[in-house]
Amino acid sequence: MLVDVVELRYRGAKRSRDDVKAATPIRGLLSLTAARPGWHPNKVQAPLLAGLVLPGAAQWALSPLDHARVTTIRNGSLVVVGLQEVPHGRNWDTFPQAWWCRIVAGANGPSAGRSTGSGFASVARDPSFASCLLARPA
Repeated sequence: MLVDVVELRYRGAKRSRDDVKAATPIRGLLSLTAARPGWHPNKVQAPLLAGLVLPGAAQWALSPLDHARVTTIRNGSLVVVGLQEVPHGRNWDTFPQAWWCRIVAGANGPSAGRSTGSGFASVARDPSFASCLLARPA
């Protein structure tokens, strides 16, 4: 699903409301999947991995969120929370992160424009909504 994402935290600390409003969103394809290497399908369900893939590319737009959960769905947007690993020199630091994802309504591909404010209800009525929410990046 094509979304515009704003990170609500910086290195684990909540960003101010003004900072979030002033932030430039990153457009990408949102993917939530439980499929992961090394996790046997017969085990208890694997935690979700949320990723934002650049349209037309095979790379992450942002570092993915592990143990992801969708906490809010409202007015054409959703909030996804999880743990994000950020490179720090030769190591990786793990911080809590939240993404505010604004759904680009009526978008079936990377060339679609911004939402016209038609809201989440119109997107949720799309029969492919659930499948694109849980789809793997191509």
